[in-house]
Amino acid sequence: MMSVHDREQTYLKLLCEGEYTVSELSKRLFISEPTVRRDILVLERKELLTCRRGVVKLKSRYADQRVPLFIRNELNNKEKQEIALMAVRHVKDGDVIMRFLRLIGVEEAMQSFEQVRLVKSVRNKVNRLVNCETANLNKTVMAASRQVAHIKRIDQYIGLENIAPNLREAARLRLAHPEAPLQELVDLMEGRVSKSGMNHRLRKLEKLAEELPGGDIN
Repeated sequence: MMSVHDREQTYLKLLCEGEYTVSELSKRLFISEPTVRRDILVLERKELLTCRRGVVKLKSRYADQRVPLFIRNELNNKEKQEIALMAVRHVKDGDVIMRFLRLIGVEEAMQSFEQVRLVKSVRNKVNRLVNCETANLNKTVMAASRQVAHIKRIDQYIGLENIAPNLREAARLRLAHPEAPLQELVDLMEGRVSKSGMNHRLRKLEKLAEELPGGDIN
């Protein structure tokens, strides 16, 4: 058997669909008409609905917030969804949209919009990371390619055997691993040189190559 509270909630939710007669409410809830009339009288006193000549309907305004939230969400739901859709199309600020959807009580639209916003946020972050990684990779490949060209020029004009041992070691390591990033070259040295040390050696090789005929390689 339904409690008074449960019956009141059911009346309000049904009346969101439109007006009902006392007899229709009695049949929908499987309770007697006298019970329905008593319940309706209580809700009328709360100014939540009206009953005229046996026809029950919700009051047209609910500014006092006394109607339960789930009932307010049902009121004019189709119109709210249409308004929400127009707002989402024209407003770019996600927080503003969420506040607006919450204000007009479109819970489903709020949840859908929040999910879309979350997915979009994650996608944007992934894209930024991928773009950053791609840019770094391109930068590494271009630097390595330039270094290889410089080292080959040094070998052509001077010969790698005629340069300082530490530079010769770095040069041969770069030629053996033309696409390796700087850290990988350091790892191949097994701790005998730091990352900054390896970078310094490669820069010295580039500077040496640029001093040779046709050494300016971009």
